[in-house]
Amino acid sequence: MSAITPLYANIDPQQINRIQSSPSDAEAKQASTQSTGNSTVDQIKTDATMNPSITEADLIANEKFMAKWWEFQQKEKSSAADLLSETQQVLDDIAKENPSLLDKAFDFTYKNNEIEIVDHNLSKEEYHYLKAKLNANEKLVEATDFLNLSAARENTLKKNDGKVYTKEDIEGRIHVLDIIEKAQKRTADFEAFLDPNIIAKPYDKRAMFHKEVHLNALDILKNTSVSFKLTV
Repeated sequence: MSAITPLYANIDPQQINRIQSSPSDAEAKQASTQSTGNSTVDQIKTDATMNPSITEADLIANEKFMAKWWEFQQKEKSSAADLLSETQQVLDDIAKENPSLLDKAFDFTYKNNEIEIVDHNLSKEEYHYLKAKLNANEKLVEATDFLNLSAARENTLKKNDGKVYTKEDIEGRIHVLDIIEKAQKRTADFEAFLDPNIIAKPYDKRAMFHKEVHLNALDILKNTSVSFKLTV
């Protein structure tokens, strides 16, 4: 199934690179919901007057772009939340149906339009059972697919090497259970950082972590690099 809609697929990464600073969610949301009535047009004209090099068309285009980008960011967060909740749902189902499988080693990724099992020691029967179970969860399939796109766009922005990376460049690199485990550790580290009885060191990296596991997972997977060749 295809989980990517034209809205997200058509965001131009090079346009993102031209933005000097990213607005907060609230600021971007305000832009996305702002009225297109006379008051908005008047404000655009005022801004253009203050900076003659900016045309009314420029401002309208930027407003539309920021609205689209804000929506993309919300999709990233909801997909990360789905990644965690739907993975847990599948594991809960397996615990009831085939509990011994949870004692085996395995992880999974998204590749070639489906979820694939990796890093496993499963029997052939267990492999097919687990793969079918994961791919039957449409929200999980959609989340893993979209997050490949998210990581690809992050690589396009950060590398700034003129290449526009695609989700195909990322496929197979995001191992979901490994990311969830690392994200849970970040949440635990963040909560420890907030302990008033502990004196934090200057520039403690834990301050950059989140309380929410899914936001930590999103940070980790967006830093998935395409700088090396991978075969899955």
